[in-house]
Amino acid sequence: SQLTFDPAFNSHASLAFNLKFESPKSIFAAFDKDLSLGDKGVAVQMLQKLLIKQGLLAKGLDTGMFGEKTEKALIQLQLEKGIVSKATQSGAGIVGPKTRNLLNTLI
Repeated sequence: SQLTFDPAFNSHASLAFNLKFESPKSIFAAFDKDLSLGDKGVAVQMLQKLLIKQGLLAKGLDTGMFGEKTEKALIQLQLEKGIVSKATQSGAGIVGPKTRNLLNTLI
């Protein structure tokens, strides 16, 4: 990565830094904690948006609340990507380490 400073750029008397990164994913992982049924927040909403983008969750269901529809869509993704082999398998419907890794590659 490369950090450069441009002294000619001054917006509202603040210093401006131009950060250039080869691969933003190498410094930032959007999914960094486990998620499961009942969870809520921004990370759940990001998960839902990704599931919608993958065609596994209906548009408009990015509520930030991890409910049964999100769980079902997540299980479908896990089955398609080989993270679980059946919907009743331990870890199905839960964002754990393997699913987090997958999700971070799909961002």
